[in-house]
Amino acid sequence: MRKTSIIIVGIVILIAGIGIGFYASDYLRPKTVRPAEVKKEAKKQRKILYYRNPMNPSITSPTPKKDAMGMDYIPVYEGEEETEAPGTVTISPEKIQEIGVRSEPVQYRVISKDIRTTGIVTYDERRLSQIRSKVSGWIEKLIVNTTGQFVKKGEPLFEIYSPDLVTAQQEYLVALEAYDKFKASGDTSPFANLLDAARQKLRYWDISDKQINRLSTERKITKTMYLYSPVTGIVIEKPAALKGMAINPGDVLYQIGDISKVWIDADIYEYEASEIREGQRARITLPYDPGEVFYGRVNYVYPYIKADTRTLKARIDMPNRGWKLRPDMYANVEIEVGGQKRLSVPASAVIDTGLRQVVIVDLGNGRFAPRNVTVGLRGDEYWEILKGLNEGEKVVTTANFLIDSESNLKAALAAMPPPESTPKEGRKAGETSPKPAKPTEAGKEGKKQRRILYYRNPMNPSITSATPRKDEMGMDYIPVYEGEENINKETPVQTAPVKKAPDTSNQDQMPSEHQHKMD
Repeated sequence: MRKTSIIIVGIVILIAGIGIGFYASDYLRPKTVRPAEVKKEAKKQRKILYYRNPMNPSITSPTPKKDAMGMDYIPVYEGEEETEAPGTVTISPEKIQEIGVRSEPVQYRVISKDIRTTGIVTYDERRLSQIRSKVSGWIEKLIVNTTGQFVKKGEPLFEIYSPDLVTAQQEYLVALEAYDKFKASGDTSPFANLLDAARQKLRYWDISDKQINRLSTERKITKTMYLYSPVTGIVIEKPAALKGMAINPGDVLYQIGDISKVWIDADIYEYEASEIREGQRARITLPYDPGEVFYGRVNYVYPYIKADTRTLKARIDMPNRGWKLRPDMYANVEIEVGGQKRLSVPASAVIDTGLRQVVIVDLGNGRFAPRNVTVGLRGDEYWEILKGLNEGEKVVTTANFLIDSESNLKAALAAMPPPESTPKEGRKAGETSPKPAKPTEAGKEGKKQRRILYYRNPMNPSITSATPRKDEMGMDYIPVYEGEENINKETPVQTAPVKKAPDTSNQDQMPSEHQHKMD
């Protein structure tokens, strides 16, 4: 029996030892602290100094509260009193969702836009020709006799009688007969040169090889000869081309323009002149046929501004498909500019005040701050940013006008002195202003030290009450502190001692003389 008891006691001791060992190991093992617990512990350790108005940090409160817009005051912990950028505002997530604030990052994008303007179709100056007479004579027959008439190269323009041409024909035939006569004897060298000179003389006077060959074949002098067109185009002018008219060397008979290719002179305003470059693609439409689209390129930008319109002229070289582009016709021009990657923001993010450009930067955690920027090229959807922003920052693209107005209001309020501040005497050089006490703490301390004598009707200072109450309009009675009995009152008020018991009769408690006056 005794042996059994000893065994039972040993087993109990063993079990107790095992339990103590497990407990000790768990107690001595280092515990793993979760990040959330660390953050919670850190918040517990940090001390809240005060609560700050989200729209105006100069307004604080010692206790949590809401502003007039229903936004919660932001707690300011110990060590977070750092100053922010001027005009920084803080908006709660609910308000951000309510007013529809959207942000986009600042990044490099391809900026392109179209400069839309008007142009005038003109002749290609390289394809204009003047037909002048090189001999004197008379126009016997006018073949091309109207302006606007189409002329092909090699077609006859008119028939001319000229004594000089008759003499030149005779010289050519004499040289030809001499050449043929001495050709049979085998010695034609002297007359070969003479024949070539006579032929060349006729060519210099614009006599065609066809007429010269016929003269060689027929061996007959003609009274008149034809002058042919050296170019293809339409007759723009014919100032001296009339039947029977006498002409002299140098007279302009026709002006012919080739319109298979034309120019379009586009007017570019001064503020867009720096964006125009040679080689840029242009899209052309015509008012009378808006469905037809022509494409060309800017081949020259004129180096001067037209004084009457204050515009720069850009020349576009255009093939005239189907001759639909007619000189002096108006055209709608769209020139593509840009096309390079530039640091940019959406166009809606920039607030242009006329004097400066501002964006609202999203600082995160509901904080927003205005920032001045310098803009460059304005695309169809984006603004180029030259100065003021870095790649990766976020800017507000919607509701930024609302945030900017709040920011301006906050900055204006921050620049105003506190109401209780009074002008100080001038400080000496090098002295710094003492650190002001927090308004909320000062007001709270002042209220603790002063004693309330009674409460005064806000509309009629002669009516007083011993306890807080409201008047007929629902306005709170104003507390009168010790030392303020005669401030902002029309007549002095002498208050009689009042009982501390509550005013159960809901009647104004006042000195007897005031009660007598009311009766």
